[in-house]
Amino acid sequence: MTEEPGTGRGAAHDRSDYIGAAAAGLSYNAVNVVSQLAVVPIYLHAIGSYAFGVLAILMQVTMYAPIAVKWMSGSSERLLGEAFVRGDWQGFGEVLRVTRLIYVGHAVVVAAGMVLFAYVGVAGGMVPLARLADRHDIALALTFTGAYYVLLYDLHVIRIALNMCKRQAVGNGLQILMVALFTCLVIPWLHLEPHLWVIMASWTAAVGITRIAADICVRRSGLVFQSGLPGRACRPVFARLLGPMGWGYMLYGLLLLTLQSDTLIVGWLGGALAAAAFVMVWKVADNVVQILWRLADYLAPYLMHMDAADSTDRMRHLVARARRWLIPFAIVSGAAYAAFGRTIVRLWLGNRAPVNPVGYWLAGAAVFWLVAARLPAVVAFSTVRLRPLNLVAGAEVGGKLLLTVLLFKSIGYLAPLAALSIVHICGVAFAYQRLTAQTAQQSGGMAPA
Repeated sequence: MTEEPGTGRGAAHDRSDYIGAAAAGLSYNAVNVVSQLAVVPIYLHAIGSYAFGVLAILMQVTMYAPIAVKWMSGSSERLLGEAFVRGDWQGFGEVLRVTRLIYVGHAVVVAAGMVLFAYVGVAGGMVPLARLADRHDIALALTFTGAYYVLLYDLHVIRIALNMCKRQAVGNGLQILMVALFTCLVIPWLHLEPHLWVIMASWTAAVGITRIAADICVRRSGLVFQSGLPGRACRPVFARLLGPMGWGYMLYGLLLLTLQSDTLIVGWLGGALAAAAFVMVWKVADNVVQILWRLADYLAPYLMHMDAADSTDRMRHLVARARRWLIPFAIVSGAAYAAFGRTIVRLWLGNRAPVNPVGYWLAGAAVFWLVAARLPAVVAFSTVRLRPLNLVAGAEVGGKLLLTVLLFKSIGYLAPLAALSIVHICGVAFAYQRLTAQTAQQSGGMAPA
């Protein structure tokens, strides 16, 4: 790296950086929401409800596939943040090389598995499908999904490094570019070729172009990220990543992925049509959750830097201020979707929108619980308070999975939303809020090796 450390610039600069990152992040979410609102009706018209359900499950699989390397995200962010605080650019480069090797290597293995499954399992007839005519379409879609996955995770490594250098706005700008490119590609292409594979091919092309743009943005930001394979000097990095901290982050990554895998679970329990119905009810609400989650997530680099520098008072002040505005956002957004979600989805999807108002009420409640819990989780995650965080998240995910299976026969695809409210009412919500107070009292200093 060629830049001086930015950790000593003071609270005013940190506030300015955060506002820029949040503005870029909200812009990304706005572009993403507009894109989804535009393309989902086109998907339903072009490929039908069954293929749309397959697409929803496929995208959930790509989200769950990183389970083998999810520990790398939190661990590498923590190590990159510590190196940034110390101004140790050689150490920063070592962590980055290790991260890229593991992320991209994992993505290549997963992509190879997808291609093998596509042509042996799907096209070869080993996997039963409701509609045999979809075999070639789904196999080709899986192939493009594999290519998309490799490119996406190479790009993700660059975004992690940018975030820990307080260049989150640049990373968010790259995401905006990716979604805009995808939208501009997929709409005319689906008009010409109304097939499932076109959607994944559009994502692959969009992320490939964005990866090229990422290198340009890094250079223009005055940063130089070291490339190449890790050498012997990187052995201490491997040791910390594979130690207790790495395992703690891995467990939380697994729990968070499982918490967000409702579409995959509904598809497994009820099939592609049930998954499609769930997406119709939850998609808009999920976008609201992702927007508000990002407001908390953007604090993570600052919290990591403050914790590594033992700036406990500044961290407590930042968390207290964030909590004052995130909780009201959670209440207002959840109540708004419960009241107006049905109308919003009907305007979006017309007659295809689910009509049961209970689904929208449950979705609104889920928005509140998820948003209210995010800040405590980010604080514990950033300060390596992983044991209590994993205990709470484990109770949330375990209870939700059990209740989803038990409730599915009676309320169908709405079971995950009802299960989430039940587990939070039964104590998970209170446990999350206690995490913030406990972390503020016990944080400070470098995480142990």
